[in-house]
Amino acid sequence: MLTPAQMRASGYDKGLPFLCHGGMWGNVFIISPLVAATMALYGAAWSSYNVVMAAFAGFVCSILMHLTYLGAKYPEAHVQFGKLTAAGYFHVFYMAAAFAALFLLYFGTSPLSPPWFLWMVSALLVIHVAVGTHVVLGIVKPTWYAGDPLHSLWDTWIPVAATAVLTFGWTARIVL
Repeated sequence: MLTPAQMRASGYDKGLPFLCHGGMWGNVFIISPLVAATMALYGAAWSSYNVVMAAFAGFVCSILMHLTYLGAKYPEAHVQFGKLTAAGYFHVFYMAAAFAALFLLYFGTSPLSPPWFLWMVSALLVIHVAVGTHVVLGIVKPTWYAGDPLHSLWDTWIPVAATAVLTFGWTARIVL
């Protein structure tokens, strides 16, 4: 399930190979750099207690997010036939750490300087969620992808809208 060719060689005509998953590319080019920058800028200010609480909250949120993946209609690199794959389990821990760092940024960092950083993080998170919910694949419509994310309220637009409202709303509360 690394590439469309590998997916098809495994007997699946439709699915979502790992290298075609927008969220994977978002993790590489958006989430990992944001987490690294957040930790470099603000990590020294976080208490051990806040880090532990954020790690717990991040793990809970990651588990809940991955439970929603179990209903995937077509095989994906992260989930197949209602079960997480090895990549899916790795992603649980990766996202738990990412959520923890982002929770610490939004809820455990004061004062935030420069203020534009949080606006940028919010915008990039919304872009990541849109790409991760396969909006790009819905526009491009490759033959091997059977999903219809542009017409999916629950799987696409509610996560994108919720991310926008929560991140920009909290940013406005903090910065303005």
